[in-house]
Amino acid sequence: MNKIKEIIRKIESKKETFEKIALLKELDDEVSKFRKELINKFQRENK
Repeated sequence: MNKIKEIIRKIESKKETFEKIALLKELDDEVSKFRKELINKFQRENK
């Protein structure tokens, strides 16, 4: 979660659109990874 917050701060501080797009791709990857971890945790808790 901290990595996601860090990427968001970087996006907010960048001025160039291309840099923001690259960071958004990285953010998307991290959010997907985090979502999968939460789903796995939820499934383990409900067994």
